[in-house]
Amino acid sequence: SFYNRARLLQINKVEPEELQDKFALKAQNCRFENEPGTVIKREPTYYFNTSSIGSTPIVGLYRYYTSGGTTKFVCVSGTGVYVGDDATGTFTLIRTLTSTGKRMKFVTYQDILIGGNGFDNLFCYDGSDDNLTWELGSCKAKVAAGVGLITRTNISYQVTMDDDWYVCGAISNEIASVTAQNIDLTHIPLGPVGTVNRKIYRKSSETGGIYKLVHTIADNVTTTWTDNVADASTGANIADITDDMPKGAELQINRERLFVSRDPVYPNRIYYSDVYCPGYIQKDTQLTYLDISPEDNDEIMGIPMSLGVMLCVKKNTIRKLFIQGVTGNWYAEDPFSFSGSPAAWSITQTPYGIIYLGWDHWYLYDGSNAKEIIDQFDTFDMLAANYYDVVGHWDNTEFLAAYTDGE
Repeated sequence: SFYNRARLLQINKVEPEELQDKFALKAQNCRFENEPGTVIKREPTYYFNTSSIGSTPIVGLYRYYTSGGTTKFVCVSGTGVYVGDDATGTFTLIRTLTSTGKRMKFVTYQDILIGGNGFDNLFCYDGSDDNLTWELGSCKAKVAAGVGLITRTNISYQVTMDDDWYVCGAISNEIASVTAQNIDLTHIPLGPVGTVNRKIYRKSSETGGIYKLVHTIADNVTTTWTDNVADASTGANIADITDDMPKGAELQINRERLFVSRDPVYPNRIYYSDVYCPGYIQKDTQLTYLDISPEDNDEIMGIPMSLGVMLCVKKNTIRKLFIQGVTGNWYAEDPFSFSGSPAAWSITQTPYGIIYLGWDHWYLYDGSNAKEIIDQFDTFDMLAANYYDVVGHWDNTEFLAAYTDGE
């Protein structure tokens, strides 16, 4: 009408909101502050029951059991690994990491908890109330009762095998100081069949930062020893590292070996230990690893087990790994599925097969093929920026998943 046309001609001032550079049509994964116009990212979860673990999100949870009945609840937050109490929700720091906010994977082997996040050295924990941890490939050190011969500070240990033919560089926990005491060493790692001896080296504030020989174990059976050697009686310096212990955020036990994968430096590599010896990995001298199609412009997301067969799940493919014995004559099949997973922490072993988040759907691999499941769930509702961080978990009879919704 003439009236409306005249009215439109009168409106010649452009409002700031009409320029669409100072407002948003949709805000996702955020919450509004008290000050008008400001927003912050939605806060992460860092509580267990009513107790705060720390000021950073929880990036690792694991239920740790031993054959002796020990039960622990282990979690990771920020730079700390904690042991928690289910009843009270209180947590005790057992290890400080060099990296922060990295998700961590755990396995239990021979009653020892082993943890790794791909950036820090793999570490061990035996569930004792002393809450001491040590690097995989070394031993646990604890001040012995009674009077001894050692009076030093900043004490730690390394273990080598076969007259230093194998030196992995792993370090025990550090003891701040002792005054006229001895030190008990436990969980001294064993070598493979044929190992002749294992040597123990000690470093303290008086050795100039150098590990020096304090004892030689002339067998491949003993796993404990009490150090009562004064610094003045220490021997030769430790040799150079021959096989640096690998790092990885994916751990798996299969055929009595520890498998380690998802090293950020080698994203298509799977390291493996010797049989019954998780602390013995010759990744440099004997090349104890498998490279899974490193030229395919992909990377490993997980190595779960299905019907006794280890799988290699990459972002875009899945294939079977055939580990046939102790000889190392192993191989990886060509991919049998091209519905890989971009979300490493979603890969979950269940009684019905391996559940994982694909690029467009949830999938279940039942041992013969990968098929879509949960048809009513639209994965496009997940926040794309947090797709990688989706976490899966099997609890009793249910599959659980934690993800960030787009809304």
